[in-house]
Amino acid sequence: LLLEAFPGFGCTTALYSQTFTITIADKSFGVITIPAGSNIATLNGSVTDCANTPVTNGYIMMKEGDIFTRFPLNNAGTYSASKFYCDFPQTVTLIGEDISNSQQSTFISKVINAGANTVPNIQACGVSTQQFVSYIINGITYSYTAPADTFSYFNNFLSSVSITATTIPASGQTSFGMSNGAIATGNNQDLLFFYPAQIFDSMSMITPVPVYISEYGPVGQFVAGSFTGTFTGKPPANTQYNVTCNFRIRRRN
Repeated sequence: LLLEAFPGFGCTTALYSQTFTITIADKSFGVITIPAGSNIATLNGSVTDCANTPVTNGYIMMKEGDIFTRFPLNNAGTYSASKFYCDFPQTVTLIGEDISNSQQSTFISKVINAGANTVPNIQACGVSTQQFVSYIINGITYSYTAPADTFSYFNNFLSSVSITATTIPASGQTSFGMSNGAIATGNNQDLLFFYPAQIFDSMSMITPVPVYISEYGPVGQFVAGSFTGTFTGKPPANTQYNVTCNFRIRRRN
């Protein structure tokens, strides 16, 4: 049999290979050592805040397609991040994030090659990282806010976007969906559903509810908007629910 280790999915050249035979006994391969310099790139750089001081509570995020990898900054505001690749050169997108001040940089594009790659300082400033889902139902306010709560965003690239907010520790989950017809800043989408964690009823829209999009950045940036509508519960009570919702979530795809 042949054991091979590849740098990533879809790569055709193995970094390591070893033939072996099997018996009825367990087999240990010990520590597998990849040859030095094999398809690995290291990015070295620093991140500063809006005042140009080192960010000591933050991350450098690397975006490749729709995949994000996050590397923590050290107490000097610097990072050294290594990744395997099938081949070189590669182009990645970098985002510096300042958790303490809820700020991040714009996208920084970087072409990288095998070995050490020095990245100019990135200033995590100018883009708010605030994420929240806040809504009022019949005069009562409910809210989810990062980082205490978590959020998910999914665009199926066909007909809808779904957003979910979850309280940590898990004690309630709210979700809603909207259409994604040419979605962009300043236009309206159709609300498809709204399932608040606090209402144990089946809520149906009385009339169509538009979702106004006030912000729509590229993947890795943010989508924000709001909607107001009237819903009715299931019979026989047919309870009426007046809802106003505001949200801002990081786009994952």
